[in-house]
Parts: sequence; structure tokens; C-alpha cells
Amino acid sequence: ILVAKDGTELPIDDSAAPIRSANGRILGSILIFRDVTRRYHAERALRDSEERLRLATSAAQLGIWVWYFREDRIVWDQQCTPEIFKLPWVSMPAALSRLKTDILHPDDRPALDAALSATLETDVDLRFVGRFQRADGALRWLELTGRLQRTTSHQPDTIAGTVADV
Repeated sequence: ILVAKDGTELPIDDSAAPIRSANGRILGSILIFRDVTRRYHAERALRDSEERLRLATSAAQLGIWVWYFREDRIVWDQQCTPEIFKLPWVSMPAALSRLKTDILHPDDRPALDAALSATLETDVDLRFVGRFQRADGALRWLELTGRLQRTTSHQPDTIAGTVADV
């Protein structure tokens, strides 16, 4: 940050390069300053937005997840989700197929499959409530909600959503 005479702070990106003589002796340098105010404020706004989202999901006791359809890979937030499932972070299922076989009650698998099919076929938001077995052995009713995102060629890409203990 460059501070002007009037005290105004100006976010800058700077770089320098030496100017050399034919024998390699440094004669001076070239300094380049770029005004990065817009990028600085955009990054700050993004950080502030992410912090508000973190506080809101924490207050609501919601976990956040993203399922990458083609890879069958789930990415969970590290803040609330392990607490909701009562699983250590390293034990969280990394694939939807593992979630269904490892911790979803077998009787609830057809309902999850139906909800996922409806979302993938019609773009309706995902809403599923089912029983999940936690590490302590207890069965808890959890609600998964999500919204489908498609690729530019309209293929299913991700479903991003929340999980809540209901």
C-alpha cells in the first residue's frame, strides 16, 4: 500500500528490474507501479462475504458440501459438517457412493437415489431427509439440500448445498 501525502492509501503492485551496462554493472533500475485498487477492494469484499457466510452457517448449524458429479467426489466444509455427522474430518465420506454405503441407513438409499435423479433430470432443487449413522452409533435425521449446476454444454456438473441435523 502506497500512502499519498494527503494520507490516502493506494493499493499498488510494484516490480523492479535493474538497468545494466554492457559489462554488467548496474546503472539504475526501472520501477513499475500498478494501481490494484479495484482488485484489492474486490478481494476484501470477497473475504468479508465469506466471513459472513461462515458466521451465518455456524449460527444456523449448517454444513456445506459440493458433490462433483462426474468424479463422484464430495467436498465438505471443515467447520460444521464433521460436527453434524459426529465424524472426524478424515472420516467424512469423499464420494456420494461411500456416503450411501457407509453412513446412510439402507432403507433410506432409494429415497436419496430418487431425489438425486429428480434433481439431475429436472433441475429441481435437491431436498432429502434421511437417517445417517454417526461415529457414536446413533442414528440422526439429517436434511440434505442442494442446487444443481450444469456445464456450458448443459451436462450435470455439481450440486452444492447444505446439511442440517433435523
